[in-house]
Amino acid sequence: MAKLIRPQAVDQFCKILRVPESAVSETVLDAVRNLDERRELEPGIQEILFDPNQTPHGPTEIADIITSRVILQGEKINAAFILKGKSFKKVRSTDIAHQILKVTQLQDLGLMVLCAVGDIQDDAHRDFVTGALNAGVDYLILDRLDTARLLLAYEKICPDDGTPFDEEGQCEHGHALDDGIALEIRIRDDHSYEVLRLRDISHAGAKRYAAVVLIDPHYEREVIRRIVTQVTEELKTSRYHRNEMVDQRWKGTEAHVVWLYIAGSIDDVRNTNWLARTEWIDPQLDEQWRPMELDGDELIEGISLKWNPMYEDMREFHSSHTASKGDALSVLEPLIHRAIELGRQAEHLIEDFEAGKVTIAQLDAEFTERVAEVQQVYKESGDLPFPPVDLEDYDQVCQSLFADVDNIYLGFTKLGREKWSTVEARVELAKTHLGSFREDLERWKFEQEKIH
Repeated sequence: MAKLIRPQAVDQFCKILRVPESAVSETVLDAVRNLDERRELEPGIQEILFDPNQTPHGPTEIADIITSRVILQGEKINAAFILKGKSFKKVRSTDIAHQILKVTQLQDLGLMVLCAVGDIQDDAHRDFVTGALNAGVDYLILDRLDTARLLLAYEKICPDDGTPFDEEGQCEHGHALDDGIALEIRIRDDHSYEVLRLRDISHAGAKRYAAVVLIDPHYEREVIRRIVTQVTEELKTSRYHRNEMVDQRWKGTEAHVVWLYIAGSIDDVRNTNWLARTEWIDPQLDEQWRPMELDGDELIEGISLKWNPMYEDMREFHSSHTASKGDALSVLEPLIHRAIELGRQAEHLIEDFEAGKVTIAQLDAEFTERVAEVQQVYKESGDLPFPPVDLEDYDQVCQSLFADVDNIYLGFTKLGREKWSTVEARVELAKTHLGSFREDLERWKFEQEKIH
């Protein structure tokens, strides 16, 4: 059944997700409106599709671009593009009706695309969709905003002013295209991957595996699909079992369920920012043991695959909020020392109280006086940057200490006084959390030695 396709469902267009709608300025949109169909728009689209074929334009033309290079949801298909450049400030039905008629007569067509930089009128939209539905062909509409996002994502136009980059990598206003990083792939080598983590999560009714797979994030989607199918096949016959009981139950049996979590870096794993997730379920598995099915974007050899549309955004977010080791420590160290000092002050106060050196009223006043500082430290601890990998363990124990100290003083806050009405009850609460504080303090000393 024919359906509306999202731009990112086309492999060659998937990088459009890197450019959110809000990132496209009015200046860029105005420049895209003025793109010439033959000299700028069509060549730009063809370069993105890696289609070097040049077709003549004239009365015999069926579509502006007809190509068999498009990969849609894992399948290579024939696609036809109707392009409308700056000559069509408003794209009406009469402007594209003849092209729709010709395109829908093509045999084995998998996708119809309308790409226009002018305003697509309602009648043009209606007739394009109707033609696709009647022909049973999936369709994609790229209006001016989506066209701008696509051309920006693939560096065909300048992000500052929206004018096209020339062969020397300059726009008409003199802005230069970043050279980027040159990537080299030895074509004799198979594309590599690493099963970074494998878990056996079988139960009595099904043998099940979940694996984190680390790949090069620059791989094209077709390569990722091949890796997914290869790893899934390998795990179906895995002989790993988490304990003897599971081994006795499923030894010699192929897996019934395989889940994969695809990561492009160790940071992706740490932040659970998966490039894609997959699920394979044995078709013969009894219904009562079947897990909830993944609502995937594609089905490849029985494997449901779901791409993460927020992958690039989340990767950029974590990257921009992750500090270097030196920067992270420069913020964390003064704060954790303040927290530890506050915890030790509480410890000494309670020791002095139990030794009869301070009265219960003095203890109550001393704790209450420090509450504001404790709360400020705890608040600042929540605004710390993400630590680099080699500070993760240290950061975790620091976070535990921040929580310990906050809990020690909890009974002396305004809300704490309402819940623990007597000083004795507040002291007992503080003593309980002092136990955790002492344990975490020893862990902190150990982790501190590791980081230097």
